[in-house]
Amino acid sequence: MSQAKAANSSSYITPWITSGLDYDEIRLMKETLSRLQQQVATKYLNKWQTLEALSKKKNKTLTMNQLRKAKNILTGASNSSMYYQPILCSTGKSYFFGLNAVGEDGLMRSLVMNQVKVQIKKDHIEQIESALKKFIDSWEQPIQPSDQSSSLKLGLTLKRGSLSHDQGELNCMNLRLAESLHTSYRISTSTGLEQIKFIQGIVGSRQSLSRVNRSLNTVWSYKDSKWNAKVSLSESIFGNKIGPDYTWSMSGDEPRLPLDQGLNTVLTNENAMLSEQTNPEVVKILGAWAYLSKGRAWGLELNDRLVSSSAPDAIKGHIVGFFGPKKNLRTTTGQPVHEGAILYIRKGARKIRMGETWIFDQKTYPTPWPPGNK
Repeated sequence: MSQAKAANSSSYITPWITSGLDYDEIRLMKETLSRLQQQVATKYLNKWQTLEALSKKKNKTLTMNQLRKAKNILTGASNSSMYYQPILCSTGKSYFFGLNAVGEDGLMRSLVMNQVKVQIKKDHIEQIESALKKFIDSWEQPIQPSDQSSSLKLGLTLKRGSLSHDQGELNCMNLRLAESLHTSYRISTSTGLEQIKFIQGIVGSRQSLSRVNRSLNTVWSYKDSKWNAKVSLSESIFGNKIGPDYTWSMSGDEPRLPLDQGLNTVLTNENAMLSEQTNPEVVKILGAWAYLSKGRAWGLELNDRLVSSSAPDAIKGHIVGFFGPKKNLRTTTGQPVHEGAILYIRKGARKIRMGETWIFDQKTYPTPWPPGNK
């Protein structure tokens, strides 16, 4: 009997994400992981069943390949729509077991990871299963989502130089880094996206996955019993790098991976720059063109009509282009502008002022005809 509260939303337990494990380790854990997936379903879902069984009830015809995948996905009612991704990964020296709760938009709502201090060997399987059951029992029910008010939506990717034979271990380190970041920022899941898209296709969901507005590119190396991180930040519109590389070391066995202070500072600044609570301001004036502090990542598009927030002498303009960090512009408070928009001011208007803020023009275009009709 499920412990989840009755609700009308549907959630899904995906197959296990195993990263950094070799074939023999996965083979030894196969039956255990199947039982544990059902334990996760019992904890978070009401009256769960396989996606294959649900499809049959709805008379939905699946291909052989779809049936093969659907029988390994569990679904049931829950208090909110969620994709639960159980994780077992290895950093080469340690194993980590966790649960990634992902919203319909592909953004992490919760990520918890626990270290398993037992090697995966045939005579250790029962001990490992007992430890993992205790971890599952200790997880929150229902899930308490992390703060989703952050304007920063981060994607984590391995740099191409990291794509080697130990890529699975490096992906495990990325998951651990995401665990440290997701309580402060919205993180796009980098795991199980194919499974989420598969489920959406089967159930007919039209929910699109949220786009990131900044990306963290990671390079991991292990030397002298230490994990070394080299992380760069880039904006997602032009793909330009923001600031220097950030490097720091850690054991890799910490309950939460530490973050470099410089990286933390720049993420805080980027979050503030992308805030929907503040409006674009003029950071450069070039004739009839004004360079604004916010761009496409904030939500501006070509031809958007804006009006200055100054009253009573407000002026109007529209977006004609965008720019990146190579312009080397800053706000009036000194914050660097890594991507923004170019606004063209209509003829006959007063002069633009530095630091002046702009809002969307509420007037409807084109004007309805005949005049006076709504």
